[in-house]
Amino acid sequence: MFMEIVGKSIILPLIDSNLNHSDSIELIPGVHVTRLGPQYREHLQKDKVLIGGYQRSLERMFVGLSLEPSIAYKKRQLSLAESLLMAIFVTFTLRLATEVTIDIPFWLDLSTDGLILGCGRTLVRTYRTSPPYTYPLDEGRTHDHIELLRPHLSSLLHRYLENPDTDRVIKALEFASVGFQTLHVPTRIVNQVTFMEVLFSSEVQELSFQLASRISWYLRHSHSHAEREDIFEAVKGIYRMRSEIVHGASGKNLRALMRQRLKQSEFVNSEIFREMLAHNHIDLFSAKNRKEHLRKLSLGLPCDFFKKC
Repeated sequence: MFMEIVGKSIILPLIDSNLNHSDSIELIPGVHVTRLGPQYREHLQKDKVLIGGYQRSLERMFVGLSLEPSIAYKKRQLSLAESLLMAIFVTFTLRLATEVTIDIPFWLDLSTDGLILGCGRTLVRTYRTSPPYTYPLDEGRTHDHIELLRPHLSSLLHRYLENPDTDRVIKALEFASVGFQTLHVPTRIVNQVTFMEVLFSSEVQELSFQLASRISWYLRHSHSHAEREDIFEAVKGIYRMRSEIVHGASGKNLRALMRQRLKQSEFVNSEIFREMLAHNHIDLFSAKNRKEHLRKLSLGLPCDFFKKC
């Protein structure tokens, strides 16, 4: 897996996604969402072992994430494994920003002139909380959310490749990403709550109140008290479910409530991420004075989290 890319770029097919009007969307130089011709599907279909169990996925393979590592990240040459991880990271930032369920079971290695030089499995599947649907990425709210992500993607990639173990935002994104990759609903909830904790907690005591108060003010500080209270109660309910899960709760109606809380948690986390992108708050969540601003946020007091950059 740590060999170099043979060709110029790799493509991750984005199953269940589509482009209605565009042939390509540039996220940053070297990273595009682009239409996939039938040759990619035909190439994958030749390997029956590779696509075993994924045949229906090929029928929904319309676009892919194209990554040219030498352009997207110029500091050094990336191995195939590093390039794949970089592309996978981008797809999960797309997932979080847009709420679109993007499945990425395959990768393809392309030459400069577009010849397919190799292919394989990413060993990554992502799972939805909504009914199957092919999402257009180039129109409506989805495209608007991609536009929010675009100005920050280079910075996020740099953080991911250079400081993955120490950068608070990258750690939060990775917890959310792992939550998208399992069918096990309890694990998904725990990981989505951990995303919230990494960003908004500052003490180990009263975590439920910390998260509920800070997230409700962060997302609804200019809204009515009732709207802020709705988010407050939703986050408290999500955290309560997380606590019940890790302490072994069981019950007849627990699974249905878990699914409800999972949908809420993924929706809230996407809102949080978009707010961070829209107001350029990524650095703020790792700043030295973060705790002081979070304390003020708990009370709705003026702080940098209310500044719109």
